Amino acid sequence: MRMRIVFTVVCLLIVNVGPKVSAQTITVAGQPAELNIRTAGDASIRVTLKPLTYVDDFPFSPGVATRAYPKPVISLRTLSATLTRTVGALSVEVRPNPLTITATNARGQRVQQLTLEPDGRLSFDIGAGPVLGMGEGGPRPTPGTPWRTAPVQFDRRGKLDTMEPRWQSDAYGSRNPVATLVGTSGWALFVATPWVQVDMMRADRGFFIPWKPTAADSTPQNVRNQQQAAGKGLPPTDRIVPGLIDVFLFDAHEPVQFTRDYSRVSGPA
Repeated sequence: MRMRIVFTVVCLLIVNVGPKVSAQTITVAGQPAELNIRTAGDASIRVTLKPLTYVDDFPFSPGVATRAYPKPVISLRTLSATLTRTVGALSVEVRPNPLTITATNARGQRVQQLTLEPDGRLSFDIGAGPVLGMGEGGPRPTPGTPWRTAPVQFDRRGKLDTMEPRWQSDAYGSRNPVATLVGTSGWALFVATPWVQVDMMRADRGFFIPWKPTAADSTPQNVRNQQQAAGKGLPPTDRIVPGLIDVFLFDAHEPVQFTRDYSRVSGPA
């Protein structure tokens, strides 16, 4: 009788011991990080991924109007399985390995999917329709191109834009890029931080590539070198925090709603 009781207890212990699932520590630029997702408007969210050493809620960006934002609905430092929460008007799913954020609207339409790639790039779905935005101008043309007769680039797909602020005398003057994309299939993104290059050469996925400054980008501008790029129009190199990402994701299926939300983020024109 005693042997039977002991055998039963051992069997119960074996049955109840399942595989342990270890939580993935969220990291950016090789450092432990925190992911915060909160509402930004009626149909938009703000996604902030920052190293734990960065204490502020958000990085400063001259393109983002100063206003109060609510506390994050999702705040994670580790993640072991898929997490789904309602953030404002969007359903947001977060998956590990690699860290992936998928937003869906109330009608069940997938708005956008962001993935933090192992190399630090942030990838996104391009969608089926043209992609607009990115400010005035486009990639620098090949020298000798007849710019007066060149077509204006409205659809930004198929190109790598280095997002170079510049004066371009063989065109229409100032080039002022903005990391705002509007997909006509129903999504929009605004990368407030970091400064990025935008790669949309693939047909299915695009990539935001964090800008890595060189020594030349730290050279102060003066009367003698004002014709050189030398970091003109780019963020101060001493303010860059490796791995810090602050991006706004909009449901743009209703263009009026998107423009209203974007105005709240950037400030009225």
